[in-house]
Amino acid sequence: HFVQLEHKVLLHADVVGTDADGCAHIVDCQHITGHTDGAADHRSQNYPLAALGAKRFPNIFQVAPNTVRISAMAFAGAPVKQVELPYTLFSVGHKAFYGCERLEEITIPASVATADGFGGCDNLEVAYIYSAKITSYAFSNCQKLHTVVLSDNLTTISSTAFSGCTSLVEITIPKNVTWLELDYCYALKTICFEGDAPRFDEWSFKEVAATAYYPACNPTWTEDVR
Repeated sequence: HFVQLEHKVLLHADVVGTDADGCAHIVDCQHITGHTDGAADHRSQNYPLAALGAKRFPNIFQVAPNTVRISAMAFAGAPVKQVELPYTLFSVGHKAFYGCERLEEITIPASVATADGFGGCDNLEVAYIYSAKITSYAFSNCQKLHTVVLSDNLTTISSTAFSGCTSLVEITIPKNVTWLELDYCYALKTICFEGDAPRFDEWSFKEVAATAYYPACNPTWTEDVR
């Protein structure tokens, strides 16, 4: 059910999820390590991988290429340093990777319609997001997140998506974003817009004191918007 090559583990769908929906989740810690001692056999309803510990858990965690969905809380608390998500994946559940404190970088492929599940990853520094939407709390309280790269697929950033990201001082908003909320991004100083003025409300920039830059001569950036 798994192949271990040096510090890399390739999980197949029959381990990380074999239900009718192709849902990826951990059923038993033994399937990851092959160990049968107390730590590997430990099970927790909400944090099934947290007990493995950093020394036993692989540095690179690759979800199988035929996986289409990762369920909520599936990898919460896992001591994983790098996660590779397949291009067959279309859904990442709420808090799927919540509290993965060793995770440093993540790429969410365009096949995932809505980016979610990475809140509370204390050491996450870089996120490449190719999704069309970033949902609420998707990256909240990722205190070391300093680089967020967004693609032109993106149309929506929801409330509190990056709240509490105290190292995020600059962000570029792609041209196709039509709804934007960056509330509680306390450290944000620069927002660069590449296209038309998106829609937002009175709460969209709560607790944010940033300078916005937008395309010159773009008629959507009216005085009311600015």
